[in-house]
Amino acid sequence: MRHDRLYDVRWHFVKSVAFSWIDRLDKVKQKSAPDVVASTAIVLILICERFNLNPRAVMDTADRIVRRARDVNPQYPRAISQYLQEEFDDE
Repeated sequence: MRHDRLYDVRWHFVKSVAFSWIDRLDKVKQKSAPDVVASTAIVLILICERFNLNPRAVMDTADRIVRRARDVNPQYPRAISQYLQEEFDDE
């Protein structure tokens, strides 16, 4: 896959996946911030390997997409951020 295809992401799909991820996390009884961060990062690395993408470049692009979403549809990034803030202590 070409990296520039990431800029064509459909925000509706991103919201669906993000909220599905949150829904699944809610069902896990014992979770810790380190477990969530490490497991999410591992999945990102494996996905990037599968599609021959640089994980750091993907994260830079994702950061741009989130910044844009905060301008266009701020309620969704805000809801996800609020969930993470309320659900996990700083460890």
